[in-house]
Amino acid sequence: MSKDANGGSHKSLLSIREHELARDLIRQGLRIAAIQSLLQHVYRTELSRIWREVFPGESPPAGRLPSGSASVIKTPLDSALAAFMLNEYLAIAVEPDLRVDIEALSAAWESCQDFLGGRNDYANREIRLEFYNINSLWLLARDYLAQKVQSERCQNCGSRRVRCIDWDIRSKLQRCPHCTLREMGG
Repeated sequence: MSKDANGGSHKSLLSIREHELARDLIRQGLRIAAIQSLLQHVYRTELSRIWREVFPGESPPAGRLPSGSASVIKTPLDSALAAFMLNEYLAIAVEPDLRVDIEALSAAWESCQDFLGGRNDYANREIRLEFYNINSLWLLARDYLAQKVQSERCQNCGSRRVRCIDWDIRSKLQRCPHCTLREMGG
């Protein structure tokens, strides 16, 4: 806390903005460990308190986050959703090659939810909810920054797709998920 001209205490504008972002991200379901990695002026105890305010009677989820994007993308549909989510983020983010843009992360997640909630092209398919969440988007953004994930255009259909550097070259996920899903009848 710093003192104002009259000797009173106030939080810095940056700290206030980070607290507002933390509250928004917690509402969206981003895990505390991920928020901690993104915000410098908000501590774990404060994040836990905000969590309890947003979700009364609940504790923050326990356990480790997945180690990376490659570990959560298990099906061609996951891969197609990952491409959609990552490309939403990249379209909004400022300098995604230099840092994870926390405001873009929040806005991209809202956009993904609006799109798939309102006009769900995947409505007749089973979306694995443990994959499709803001934590997976954070993993994608973080792995993109670390160059473990790339966004590239399919030479066959022209769709954007995600490619994880960690995937085995023989993996069915190396193929374009859009082409794979079309071949599967959808």
